[in-house]
Amino acid sequence: MDGSVVDAAVQRMIDSNVYPANAVISPQAFTTAIDIQKFVGNITQDMPYAQIVDGQFAAKL
Repeated sequence: MDGSVVDAAVQRMIDSNVYPANAVISPQAFTTAIDIQKFVGNITQDMPYAQIVDGQFAAKL
């Protein structure tokens, strides 16, 4: 793929705020992501935020 196409695609994603501003994952964002994955069948059980997410490093950024 031509580099200019990749550059344009990445810039479009940056301009559209596709990438998060930081690495912190809120409990609500986590629950929403898990619910979507359960809906599409990628996972079949609940995944508790406190057991999965360790935000101690993300909070320091």
